[in-house]
Amino acid sequence: FIDLFINDDENKMDCPEGLLLLPDRLLVASFLNDRILSYDLQGRFLEVLGQGWHLDGPQAMLLHPLTNSLLVSAYHRDEVVVLDAASGKKRRAFGGGGLSRPVGLAAAPGDELLVNSHKSNEVLRYNASSGDFIDVFAAGHGLWAPTGVAMTTDLVLFVGTFMDGLRRYSYWR
Repeated sequence: FIDLFINDDENKMDCPEGLLLLPDRLLVASFLNDRILSYDLQGRFLEVLGQGWHLDGPQAMLLHPLTNSLLVSAYHRDEVVVLDAASGKKRRAFGGGGLSRPVGLAAAPGDELLVNSHKSNEVLRYNASSGDFIDVFAAGHGLWAPTGVAMTTDLVLFVGTFMDGLRRYSYWR
């Protein structure tokens, strides 16, 4: 333990779920008050980047470099919300394909986005730019209530499950 990095005396954050480290700031998804908060790398509050009902339970965040968008999983809306990365304004949202309680996001080749669908026990694949549903990337084989997700540079996908560890998948299957 080094220190308490952000002491939230002003009650800006409530149940910080997702963190996204950028070169010049740290974004925090505040789950219970539907906010994306921005802090400098010394822990000083900068701004509320995004907030409102459309975020309803923000958890995972991913910066989409092709569109300069911030993708945010909105747990209670069963959607991925697309925010302008600079202003925090909502551009659009997408879901479908059975997305239920999204909790994890991972970038994949070919402008694809993998989203953990916690309640339906699946990893779903979308076009990251358009939001179009592509297919169910993974299901079954003990994939129960997927949580975190991460892709390696050699395209191995790790998916955390609620009860019993990590599952590993090849992107090329």
